[in-house]
Amino acid sequence: MSQRPAITVSRTSSVFTESWWLRVLVPMIDWLTGFRKLDELYRVHRFENLEATAFAERLLRVLDIRLHNTDGLLASVPATGPCLLVANHPLGAIEGVALAWILSRRRADVKILANRRLQVFSELSSWFIFTEPLKRGAQGNLSSLRACHQHLSQGGLLIVFPAGRVATRRSHSEELQDYPWHRSIKSLLKIAGLVTLPVFIEGRNSPLFYRLGRLHPQLRMMTLMREMLRAEGKALGFFPGKPMVDIPADVRGSDTSISGQIASLRLLTCLQNPELKREEPLQDTGTPDPLAPAVAKNVLAAEVAALPAAQCLDSTGLIHVYYSSMQQTPAIVSEIQRLRESVFRDLDEGSGQSSDGDEFDKTYVHVFLYNNQTQGIIGACRLGRTDMLLQTGGESSLYLGQMFAFSPDFINMNRPCLEMGRSFITPEFQRSYQALLLLFKGIGGFIRQFPHYQTLYGTVSISRQYSMLSTLLIREALVQSTQQVVARKELAVPVPSEMTDYLKNGLPSISQLDWLVRQLEPDGKGLPVLLRHYAKMGARFYTMGVDLNFAGTPGLLLSVDIAGLSKRTLKQFHAIHQAQN
Repeated sequence: MSQRPAITVSRTSSVFTESWWLRVLVPMIDWLTGFRKLDELYRVHRFENLEATAFAERLLRVLDIRLHNTDGLLASVPATGPCLLVANHPLGAIEGVALAWILSRRRADVKILANRRLQVFSELSSWFIFTEPLKRGAQGNLSSLRACHQHLSQGGLLIVFPAGRVATRRSHSEELQDYPWHRSIKSLLKIAGLVTLPVFIEGRNSPLFYRLGRLHPQLRMMTLMREMLRAEGKALGFFPGKPMVDIPADVRGSDTSISGQIASLRLLTCLQNPELKREEPLQDTGTPDPLAPAVAKNVLAAEVAALPAAQCLDSTGLIHVYYSSMQQTPAIVSEIQRLRESVFRDLDEGSGQSSDGDEFDKTYVHVFLYNNQTQGIIGACRLGRTDMLLQTGGESSLYLGQMFAFSPDFINMNRPCLEMGRSFITPEFQRSYQALLLLFKGIGGFIRQFPHYQTLYGTVSISRQYSMLSTLLIREALVQSTQQVVARKELAVPVPSEMTDYLKNGLPSISQLDWLVRQLEPDGKGLPVLLRHYAKMGARFYTMGVDLNFAGTPGLLLSVDIAGLSKRTLKQFHAIHQAQN
């Protein structure tokens, strides 16, 4: 039997054999970089010639690497078909070995796009497609990419670390940061039927490793093997996002789009970090009171019938939209308050009282949808006429004055506006845009009757059923910096650095933002319907505040310039509505 060749740094690069003085230094470099210890490990634990799965299992056991959330990872990987797994790169070697070993329990077609320096692990060669990530255009990189294409096209599973090098620490922080992700993997994303799976790997190297990296990147590369062997007893966690199929073209972006698909994949990968998923506790409203009894239908019908004809703003089929004051229709407002509480409770936003009413209901106008056939209310909102309210009660007469401190320059302070809030549609009509569209047509009808109101402003509630990451992303992507208004209570949650980096390079479109939120939310819900509607109307978003009178729900403050809405914009919205119904 031939003697096993020694594992030495000279096997990782020909540079160590090209000059006599480097050959002389090889034994010392082997000791400094940990290759000598690796060679000893091979001998003592008999790694030589093991099959890849057995080799990886023994290496993880010898190093006592503890793996977390492997079941969650396996459940996210499709059993068959082309799958591209993209991950951050916190350690440099052992996370790839661990990933391949875990996934080999589900699939036998696992491949890793790996650094050529890992050729020393010849027993794992069946898993590796080698590349040289640190050298742009290095010889063999194009053939490596072709091999990746071929493997995926044949229905295989490919693991890629798009950063190509080990994560570093951010300046003045202990937080790890991946290097920029290579755009070369974008071509892989075009393979038909591909499932893309982002996975965040939780782990880190020693403080010395990062200090050496600040001196010179090559010092980190030279000590990677030593770091792996010093990983004894370390924990590695694997936290997958959602498998993605057929990513929309407007999300992918063009080849030059900074905020395109690669940036989005990196963001979704890094946001799987469990440390970022801590949620603020919901405001405790105690045990909710039983809902108030429904108002008798004949009472509602009588109040509707008594309204002047001009207060019927629009209609479609059996549904009419009206406006009234509480003085005109006390029973209808009472039913609106009951229904608001019922709908808002389903969104974890209820007050906990038998109905959702306050003093502002007495001074605001109520726009409501009435079903003539069932004689029931199916949706409503309330409008505050700011010129009249400020004249009689000052800023305290505005509901949103409780959430925000408005400067004298803010729109509601210097021109007649309609403050819109407490909007809802009952559950049986929430799947269709018909009711929502009619509600907005009603507001348009109200403005036609009172044309001096040319600005709508209000908040879109971001239900606490959204994750805090989604809420932060919505705020950071939409809010424009302004000194005209500040929230009295803001979300006391730091913005993840990766989210800030992503948004610095270009804001996503509404469709991109909606897609990102769908990937972050466990149930796949996108942006709130009202928010998407306002965005199509050209809304300006100012800030986000916490409504302490509404179960601590975050609200995104916005305004819409009605005068600035072109007929074309309105026609486009109607076309969208017709296409979706």
